[in-house]
Amino acid sequence: MNVPRDGLDRFRPLTPDEKGRIYQEIVNNCELHTATSCWAWRGVRSPKGYALKYIQGQMRTVSRFMLCYTTRESLNFPMDACHKEHCPIRWCVNSDHLEWGTHEDNCEEREATQFRFGANARRKRRAKAKGVASGQ
Repeated sequence: MNVPRDGLDRFRPLTPDEKGRIYQEIVNNCELHTATSCWAWRGVRSPKGYALKYIQGQMRTVSRFMLCYTTRESLNFPMDACHKEHCPIRWCVNSDHLEWGTHEDNCEEREATQFRFGANARRKRRAKAKGVASGQ
């Protein structure tokens, strides 16, 4: 018996028509932010802010589908491969702002982005400046 390992083989391949239909549904449910060229998802979001949509009967991240669509990968692409975001909006689904990487890469990118743009960025910059000013 062939058992899927870690759920990698659970999705049947989507037909080109299905992919195109899902892509259009996603694009139609986005708001373009002209300043950042982000495609801001207006639908359901995860508790961490990532865009979510039912695809093949299972809730999936929209950014993952968009990256699979543009890179022509299957939704069965290895689960440890994830996207790195090149913009500060987690619900952005513009595939130009995404790329494949490891979970560790994604965490490092997020930490660097939060230092520059996040809610605690001002506090972190002040703490760093105080450390430099006091010779630490």
